Amino acid sequence: MSGKKRQSSQRAQQGVGAGLVEGFLKAGYNVVATSLQVSHSLTASASLVLVDGDIGKQQTAAKAVEAAIQHFGTIDVLVTTLESFASKPFTDFTTEDFEALASTTCSDSLHHAAHR
Repeated sequence: MSGKKRQSSQRAQQGVGAGLVEGFLKAGYNVVATSLQVSHSLTASASLVLVDGDIGKQQTAAKAVEAAIQHFGTIDVLVTTLESFASKPFTDFTTEDFEALASTTCSDSLHHAAHR
């Protein structure tokens, strides 16, 4: 393990997440990037490990933590740029709709902490 700091970023495939991955890499960090299909938009390297998956799912968070530990030894920074969007009136939401939004938006940091 080098003296570089380690960072884990979710929703790294596009937008703010992709910009954060790029910025952390330029600043000399090792990065584990997670998104549904992150391997389709980024290229892995010695400093960048990619984990495809739904970060709202505990098994994806576990894979990301395991990748960070295996490749870099630890996680120094956890960045979450997740958001979910549903295009229907709130009064039409079901319990399942709400749980899906909450899972994606809130659970990922908890899942990461549980596997650290």
